[in-house]
Order: sequence, then structure tokens, then C-alpha cells
Amino acid sequence: MEKIKRFTNIIKKEGAWGAWISLFAAIFLFIGAAFTPPKFVLDSSILAAGGILFSFATLFRLDLIIKTLEDGRSVKLSAGGVDVTVSAEKEIEGE
Repeated sequence: MEKIKRFTNIIKKEGAWGAWISLFAAIFLFIGAAFTPPKFVLDSSILAAGGILFSFATLFRLDLIIKTLEDGRSVKLSAGGVDVTVSAEKEIEGE
């Protein structure tokens, strides 16, 4: 019971409810597709829908990505053969 309480506190504290819902929906979609006829065949439409749900999960955490950039760190996003690295440099006052 303590683990469930800790998990729900993380969701509430971080404001990541939308990301968690999208993540669980995508996983449920993949598992459900594996057990419906034809079994264990993931169609390209299922993969595309899962990718869209994972994208929504990322968008819900956009505030965390922006905070990371504001702290002066870099963010690397990769999909397929495309890699994008975004970095922000802090301005030093007096220069």
C-alpha cells in the first residue's frame, strides 16, 4: 500500500498525470494488440498510435525540458534516424 501511495504522490507532486495516462494507454494498446487476432502481430497503425501517445507524454513534460534548458544543461531528442540536441548557455552578467 505504501508503494501505491508513494506513486500517487509522485504523480500529484510532479504534475505528470497526463504523461502517465498517455504512457499507460500506449502500453495497454501494445499489449491489447498482441492478444487480439492475428495474435502477436503489431500493425503499423498500432505502432503509429503508440508513438503519438508517447509524444503526448513528452509534451506533458515539456515544462521539465524547459527547466532543464534553463539550468544550462542540454536535451537530446532522437527518433528513427534523426537526432536533435538542444542546449542553452547561461549568459554571464558583465560581459
